Amino acid sequence: MRILLAYRSYLPHLGGVWTYIEQLRKGLEHKGHNVDVLAWHPSMRKYYLMRSEMSFETDQVKPLITNKVNAYYEQHFPQYDTWIRDLEINRYLFEAAAVHFNLSDYDVIHAQCVISARALSRVKPPETPLVTTIHSSLTNELFMRQGNNSKQLHKCFISSLEHLGPVSSDLCILPSHFLKNFTKTFDVPENKLKVVPYGIDIGNFLQRMNDHSNITATPNKMIIACPARLSFEKGHSDLLRALATLKDKNRNWVCWVIGDGEYKRELLRLTRKMSLQNHVLFLGKRDDVPALMKKADVIVLPSLLENLPFVVMEGQMSGTAVVASDAGGIPEMVKHGETGLLFATGSAQKLSENLLKVLENEALRKELAIKGKEWAIKQWPINQMINSTLIVYQQAKQNLLQNPVSTSYDIPDLKVVNILEKCHSLSN
Repeated sequence: MRILLAYRSYLPHLGGVWTYIEQLRKGLEHKGHNVDVLAWHPSMRKYYLMRSEMSFETDQVKPLITNKVNAYYEQHFPQYDTWIRDLEINRYLFEAAAVHFNLSDYDVIHAQCVISARALSRVKPPETPLVTTIHSSLTNELFMRQGNNSKQLHKCFISSLEHLGPVSSDLCILPSHFLKNFTKTFDVPENKLKVVPYGIDIGNFLQRMNDHSNITATPNKMIIACPARLSFEKGHSDLLRALATLKDKNRNWVCWVIGDGEYKRELLRLTRKMSLQNHVLFLGKRDDVPALMKKADVIVLPSLLENLPFVVMEGQMSGTAVVASDAGGIPEMVKHGETGLLFATGSAQKLSENLLKVLENEALRKELAIKGKEWAIKQWPINQMINSTLIVYQQAKQNLLQNPVSTSYDIPDLKVVNILEKCHSLSN
């Protein structure tokens, strides 16, 4: 088959979506399929096909789309700010790029978010099935920091797209049962949703664990490793608070914070405030994460918001004890006390207690590591994910033949206009 993996944001980048796309692409190609990846270029000026590097420059078409969208909004919804308008303008740019790259060349189109799904559904050939993998809830991701201070109109708009994206697809893949149940709250029919857990290339990961790393362990210190993007939802501030408490009871450790991101400056400030400079090392973005995991005594993931994090899979696969929050789908990955330790999301105190327990109990640490690796070998082989995904592709083809989805290519999108009308009535 000719398969297009499509994502409206830029690639490559740090994070699970890129890991998933790369794993999926390699697995599908290994089975003889031809795979392209359509994404926003890291230069932030064009969309491109990653394999061929064919590109679609947006400089000329963006003013045309912007003028048309703004004219419509000024006439019908002048109260809507640039946040919503820019989101829609960028969606139309993605549609234009998709048309440019000729979607009729593909047997299956596989979107990687609900906004990509909605865009592609409007411009794809009617006979081409559209599958969407939903990696997270945009509503939670975008607004969890703002809490009750977030704009209700923005939340309404995004949550409505979390309905439109899935229902515009022939089938949707959810990596966890947690996310499947959450997606159903957006009035998405259950028969649209298929749970296909992520997988990893176990052989490749085990090989990379033996790669050279220039990071050496501190003598006579146990190593806590936290490999995660430095963003608010990953819970690093809870980790630092837990470590400050842990330091009062046990000082025989150092924590490696592995990764980079927009939250780094704040985390450095907190580290200084809590006098953790001698215990917490920020290693930045690394290409030797499997080798660093191998050196660690504990892998910790303190996330506030998660789906099915690759860090937990890789931590288990590395034969290292895992301590993680119970956010999202993580309880589907870790059986507390057997394949890792869980703590209540957001509880720095419980995290500190779990870290103390696993650092000071060698027998427990070894048992968690052994049982975690046994579970990983059984649960996370990449081939299981690839085979299950191919089954979803075939089911999507059948669904399309039986229940074709009617779409149209117009600006503005009438269904999105209906969203705006609904949100406007709610805001009044």
